[in-house]
Amino acid sequence: MEKSVKNNGRELCFLASHTGVCEILHALYVHGEMLTSKLQRKLPLSPETFYKARKVLEDNDLIELVSSKSRKTKPYRLTEKGKVVAREIDHLTRFIRER
Repeated sequence: MEKSVKNNGRELCFLASHTGVCEILHALYVHGEMLTSKLQRKLPLSPETFYKARKVLEDNDLIELVSSKSRKTKPYRLTEKGKVVAREIDHLTRFIRER
């Protein structure tokens, strides 16, 4: 197996093992940019789980804060890397629903 494929597989499994990571990625994929408060209300996650998952996503460059004129409101969005991963999660979600 090619080394990059092996590493990507490990990375994806590591990310998916964190509760809330897939949920946040999928919500941003489906709904687009969202403020933290709105994103948190959409997901059945405790605040602690939400913030831990968000940190994992930020640390792995899958989500980012959007610059805005208002310093108070800064929505999150998927990075290009995050869009690729979220698209795969969406495909898996649809596949499972169809079964």
